[in-house]
Formats: sequence, C-alpha cells, structure tokens
Amino acid sequence: MIKKIFRITLSVLFILLMLMIILPYAFRGVILDRVKHELNEQLEAEVDFSGLQLSLLRNFPDVSLMIDELTVINEAPFDGDTLAAIHRTAVTVDLRSLWGDGYEIKRIRLERPDLRLRFLEDRSANWDIVPPPETEREEPAEPADFRLALRSVQLEDARVSYHDDVFLTYVDVDGLSGTFRGDLTMDVTTLRTQDAGIESLSLRYDRFPILSDVHVRLMAEMEMDMRDWLFTFRDNEFWLNELPLEFDGTIGLPEGGGTSMDFSFAAARSDFAAFLSLVPAMYTDDFDQLESSGTLALNGHVNGLLKGDQIPGFGLSLEVDEGMFRYPDLPSAVSNVKVDAHIANTGSTMDGVEVNVPVIRMALGDNPIEARFAMRTPESDPWVDMALHGRLNLGELGGFFPLEEGMELNGMLESNMEARGYLSALERGEYDAFHAAGGLQADGVRAVAGWLTHPLELERLEAGFSPRQFNLTDFRARMGDSDLSVSGHIDNMLHYMMEGQMLSGSFDVHASHLNLNQLLEDMPETVPDDEPMELTVIRVPGNVSFSLNSRIDRLQFGSMDLANVRGDVQVVDQTALLDQLRMDFLGGELALNGSYRTVEADPEISFGLDFSSFDFREAFNTFNTVRILAPIGEYVSALVSGRLSIDARLDENLSPRLETLAGQGSLRSSAVEVNNNPALVTLAERVHMDMFRELSLRDLLLRFSFSEGKVETDPFDFSFGRSQAVVSGSTWFDQRIDYVLRLDIPREQFGSRANQMLDDLVSRAYDRGLDVQPGERVQLDVKIGGMVTSPEISVGLPGMIDDVRDRLRGEAERLIRQEVDEARDRVEEEVRERVDDAREEVSERLEARAQQVIEEAEDRAARIRREAERAADRVREEARNQAEKLLEEASGPIARAAARRAGDALIREADRRAEQIESEADTRATRLVEEARRQADRIRRGEEEPEESEEPGES
Repeated sequence: MIKKIFRITLSVLFILLMLMIILPYAFRGVILDRVKHELNEQLEAEVDFSGLQLSLLRNFPDVSLMIDELTVINEAPFDGDTLAAIHRTAVTVDLRSLWGDGYEIKRIRLERPDLRLRFLEDRSANWDIVPPPETEREEPAEPADFRLALRSVQLEDARVSYHDDVFLTYVDVDGLSGTFRGDLTMDVTTLRTQDAGIESLSLRYDRFPILSDVHVRLMAEMEMDMRDWLFTFRDNEFWLNELPLEFDGTIGLPEGGGTSMDFSFAAARSDFAAFLSLVPAMYTDDFDQLESSGTLALNGHVNGLLKGDQIPGFGLSLEVDEGMFRYPDLPSAVSNVKVDAHIANTGSTMDGVEVNVPVIRMALGDNPIEARFAMRTPESDPWVDMALHGRLNLGELGGFFPLEEGMELNGMLESNMEARGYLSALERGEYDAFHAAGGLQADGVRAVAGWLTHPLELERLEAGFSPRQFNLTDFRARMGDSDLSVSGHIDNMLHYMMEGQMLSGSFDVHASHLNLNQLLEDMPETVPDDEPMELTVIRVPGNVSFSLNSRIDRLQFGSMDLANVRGDVQVVDQTALLDQLRMDFLGGELALNGSYRTVEADPEISFGLDFSSFDFREAFNTFNTVRILAPIGEYVSALVSGRLSIDARLDENLSPRLETLAGQGSLRSSAVEVNNNPALVTLAERVHMDMFRELSLRDLLLRFSFSEGKVETDPFDFSFGRSQAVVSGSTWFDQRIDYVLRLDIPREQFGSRANQMLDDLVSRAYDRGLDVQPGERVQLDVKIGGMVTSPEISVGLPGMIDDVRDRLRGEAERLIRQEVDEARDRVEEEVRERVDDAREEVSERLEARAQQVIEEAEDRAARIRREAERAADRVREEARNQAEKLLEEASGPIARAAARRAGDALIREADRRAEQIESEADTRATRLVEEARRQADRIRRGEEEPEESEEPGES
C-alpha cells in the first residue's frame, strides 16, 4: 500500500513537472499573439516583438517572462518614429500573486534598451501612447490591486535620448548601465544604486552645447515616499569625467500637477584640472600627466515648480582663477586662465533668465585671447553683449597643445569683434541703436595633416562686422589643384545665432580650377574613369537662404570634366535652385534649370536641360540614367543636341529611383553612326542585308517621353543610303523593347539571298490572300521585341504583320493631324509676327504715314491669305498621298474597301482643317486691315503718335 501511494505521488509530481516544462512551450504561440493583440488594442502605438518565453522553473516559485526584440513604433504626429527598442526584457513575477487580487513584479532586467523621448513645441509627447477613456463613468471603478515587490531593476548598455522643443533641452545618453535596488512594497523606502554609470552624456541647450561626450559615474541613495510622491536625495555624488559633484535635496510630484524641485549641487574638488576634464579635446589618455594649477568654484541650485510654461528658479556659478595647464614634453603653457560665469533665473519663465559672463581670458603661449558674453530677456526681446578679442599665431600652437603626428600649422588669426544691444532694433531697421563693429582676419594660413589629401592654404580672409551685415570682403584659399575666391555678405547672423531665424546672404564664388576628386574622401579610388559615377547624398541646409553667383573655369567631379561653369544657385528651405547654370561638358554646352530638394529622406530633382553638340557615347558612359533611358547608346556614335525635362527621387547614391523617373525630351543630330546593334544585326541576318550592321543616318530628329518604367519614342523617319525607314516604339527600364519599322528599300539592293527571302515573303502573303507584287522599291514591316541584348525579330510584307499595319496607320493619322496643327500654328505665328512688325513701323508723319500703314497692312493681309492657302494645299495634298498609300498597301477587296474608307476619312479631316486654316487666316488678315485703318484714323486725329519702325496690327 505504501509503495502504491509512493508511486502515485511520484507520478503526480512527474506530471506536474512535465506540465510546468511543456505548458509554456505548448501555449507560447497563443500567448504571444494574445499579448501582441491586447497591447496594440490598448495603446496608440504599434507594439511588436520576435519572441516570448514563459518559464515556471527558472525562478521557481516565481514566474519568469522574457520578451525578445520588443519595439514600440509611434503613430501620428510621430508616425513611424521608434519610441522604444529593447533587445531583451526579463520580468520576474510572484507566482502566488497570479491567483490573488493583484500581482507582484519582483525584478526587471532590460538588455540594450533604446528609448527615444520627444516633446514638441505643441506639447505633444511621443510617450503619451495611452488613449484617454471614451466616456467618464458616474462611479469610478475600484483600482486594480497592482503591487510592486521590486527588489532590483537592472539596465545593461542602455541608450536614452530626450529632445524637448519646449524648453530647448536636448539630452543624449549612451551606455547607461547599473542596478537599482530597493523594496517598493513599503510606503517609504530607500533606493540605492550599484555600479551605475554612463559611457557618454551630451547635453545641449538650444544650439549651445553644455556637455559633450562626458563619462558619468553615479553613487546615489534616494528616499522614496510613495504616499506623498516625494523623493529625497542624501549623500549623493556623481562624477562628470574627473569632476565630482555632490548634490542633495528633494523632487516631488504635487497633486496639482507639475514637478516641484528643491536641491543644490557643488563641485567636491576645487582644482582646475577637474574642470579641464570636461573639455573633450583635453580629456585624452594622458590626461593624468597634465600639469595644471589654479582654483575652481562650481555650485548651483534649483528651487520651484516646473509646470506648463512655468519653470523653477535656478542659479549656476562657475569661477576659475589663475588657471594654467601644460602638456608633458611641450615647452609652452596655457596660462592666466580666468572664467567668471553666472546664469540665474529669479522669476518663473524663461524670459527671466540672465546670463552674465563678464570675462573669459587666457594666454595661449604668447597669444592673448579675451571674450565676454551677457544676455537678458531671451524670449521677449533678447539683449546681448558679446565680444571676442585676440590673436593666434598658428605656428606656435604646437608649443602648448599636442598636434597629431605629421600635422603642421602656420599663419596668423586675429579677431576684434563686439556687439551690444536689443535684437529688436535690427528687426526694426534701427541700426544706430545697435552697436556692432570689428572684424576677423587670417593671413598665410597653411595646414598639413594626415586626414587632408593635400595641404590647405588660406591665403587671405578678411571679414567685417556691422549692425546690418557680416561682410566677407576677401576669401582666397587653395588645396591641391583647387582654388577658391569668395566675397559677399550675411544679413542676419545675430538673429540666426540667438533666435534660430533664417540665415540669409549673397556670395560671388569664383574658381579657376575646382577638383572635387581631391577634396572629397576616396573619390579618386571609388570612381574609375571608365565607370558611371556613384555619388552620395548631399543635404541642403534647411535654415539658410543663400544666393551664389558662381563662376568656375574648370570643375572635375568623378569622370566629369566641366568647363566655364556659370550661373546662379539659390539655396533655400533645403532646396538648391539652379537658374541658367551653363557649362561646357561632353564636348558641347549644357544649360541647366531646376531644383534639388532634400526635404525628405530621398532627394527630389526637377530639371530642365538644354544641350548642344554632346558626345552621345560619352554621355552613355558617364550617366547611368542615360544607360537606362537609351540603352542603344552603347552602339551609337553621334554629336547630339536637344532638350530634356526630368523629375525623379534619388537613392543614397544620387541615382534615380526608377519607379519615380518621369519626363520628356527631344534629340537631333546631323550625323549618327549605329554599329553592331543586336536588333539591327539580327535584322541583317534575317533579311540577308549587311547594310543594317552599320548604319549612317543624317538629319535625325526624335521625340520621346518616359514614365512608369517605360520610354515612349514618337514616330520618326530617317534615310540611310537610298533607303528610308519609319520607326516608333518603346523601351522599358528593364531593357525590354517593342518597336515597329516600315522599311522602304530599292529592289536593286537585294542580293540573291535577300531576293530568296523576299520571294518567300511573297509566297506567304499569297497564302494569306494578299496579292503583293514588289516593284522597284520594296516595303518591309519589321517588329522588334525581346530584350536589347537578345532581340526577337519578325519581318513581313505590308499587311502580313497586323499590329505593325495598325500602328503605322494610326501613326500616319496622327502625323497628318500634327501637320495640320503645325500649319495652323505657323499661320498664327506669322499673323502675330506680322502684327508685331506692323505695330513697329508706324511713321512719325501723320497723314502720309497713316496711308502707308493701311497699304502695308493690306499687302501683309494678302500675303497671309496666300501663305494660308499654300499651307492648306499642303495639308490636302499630304492627306491624299497618305490615302493613296493606304490603298496601294491594301490587297483584296475587303482590305481595299477598308483602306478607301480610312483614306476618305483622312481627306475629309484634312479638308476641314485646311478650310479652318484659310478661314482663321482670312479673319486675322481682315482684322489686321481693320485695325490698321482705325490706327490710321487715330494718327490723323493726333490721338496717337506714330513710332519709328512700327506698323498697325492686332491689339
């Protein structure tokens, strides 16, 4: 009996153990989906994670929950921003509390958490992701019995950023680690830190950096009163690099909202070296060998309520006296360092903040430098008092500051600038009420360093400072093959520095040679001469408005070699606007208008290009876009001119994203050589005529448009030898092609094999009921499909390839309509030109000139009618020729009847358009004469003085 009970007990325990192991895995998928669903339903954010592990054994009798790769993505107005990303979250929960009225969390561990907190000017916060209740209940529900039994919270390698656009405070923390221990089940408890530290802390107020990449260590003990939400700091100390600070006081969360503060802090050491450790350039590996002296006093306090626009009072004081430091093994010291800085707020708003730094002084060897800065009422109307005086011989810099190996510096810098007054005086244009004077000079500056590909030489810099402008009167610099000269002005530098307003200015830029391959990193190695360029995105500044009048005699960039670059560039609102930017390029001339915008992650371009005498093969080898739009360029030699408009978004290498590429253009060339194009080589093999392997075309004009991944080529004709062709079709960006050709070839150019092919086509046409009898000239229809490098060719006599016949017929109708429209446009343009000419030829003599006006107008009206009549005749004749051609191409009674109906329709349309041309010309000619007579009457009455070289015309 005992053995039986023992076996049953072991079996039960075994089953329970197996259930504890199996159940979390068996239901893991269900639990994971349910948790995701509930979180996304309850939060105004997208919550996701890659895995969820539930264990009943790891911390038995507690439950362990681990979540992998947890992410929280914001919704509007922070749409797509990451609020939190945590590599692993481990939570330990008291198992017994799951069957009680509440539940207890004992431990939390976060591995590599990344928290990105943002607070916008409209006071929207990205951490506010819990939606408010839809309706308020009449009786509040009983609060859930949620108890924290936390013994520890552990952070490992955390990153935290807090960007506050309301108080202009920006904090970035990297490498935060530590353990925080306490018993949060008690109403009053003490929270202690263990091994807490930050690898990098950066703090910025507005555009002014306060701390940069500072290492932090923390020893803190905080008493937490959870009944009154009051937190008291006692005997706490933290280090900013080598500067220890002691702080104590309280922070509370009162019932009325906001945060109450009452604490103070002070430096625990009074030596100057501790302060120097906060300077990033000073805090290096050999900092402990730095020789220094001088005293430091640093203290501050915060007292008051932070709520809404209300801020607490605070004060910060920093004093350095008789400071000195010298690097080991260097002959000179930085001495006579004095800093006296005070920041205070005695009110409750930012407008009560006062900054007073009456002196910052030091001697860099034998080079004295002194500055001051003060500011009041920063919100309502900033008052500033700032100055910078001093000189620096760069050749002596290596005597008191260690330079990198191989670095050389020479030259002289000198500053004598100061400004004082209310910025509102500048806004009102009351420049006499604001004092600003001085300037900045540099002479003979030369820098050599390992990270510079060539020595940098600043031959001369001269700038002046006035209430109106910062004037750059002379700037001349050289680096490698490049030289640059700049002059111009900036209009509102103080407003930009103090209030972040738009920085505007105008500059004249000149360079006789600008070699960007030497100036940009790795460009000579990454851009071989025989490959298309691969660029990187250049962001256009957003808070500037500059006008650049550019003149560059020679510009090298990748495989491009430009000359005589001239034009205006306007930089505004993250956009570069190009206005008539002209240059010599690819053996010809290029004029460029348009814009380059970097508002979004992908830059946008919208350009119009006019080019002349471009080497088409060089353009194909230089630009990937040309390869996409015109893959035939690999087989073409020509000098081309034309126009191109293009809109697109660019990728990170400044290559167009093909799905966004759209535009249109035209090309013309007097001579084009096409050699060994795969489609034409295949055609030559199919028709047994080697002349297609190498074509010489003359006076070529083609128009095209492109969008949605395809280039559409309008129908165009060309001659090669005594043969002609009409071509139209499409090329896809993925190199698919679809073209039709109507060839017209003299029969005498057919050899024996070509004649055999022709006889075969005639026989096949006869089988289809087409009676074709080739004459002295043979017409062939060609359909080209497949890919650029592997084309598929179909050849037939007219009527044999249905889609070729239909497309050519449609193109013929379109060409007739185009001719009619162009003829009408020519007549209208002629009328306008004649009207303008008539207006420009009015004589100074009244009666004689009035009669002359009428006679000339009548002559011009007669010419307009004659020219309109000739244009109408051309339209009619072209329509009849096209109708006859359609009839000749048709075979069989049905095809002929259809061709006759199509031809009649073309003739009727041409007659209607021709009559319209004649009618419009007659109306305009009559109006021309009538206006001339009215104008003559005005001249006779003396109401209108005749002008030299004017004739009457249409008003």
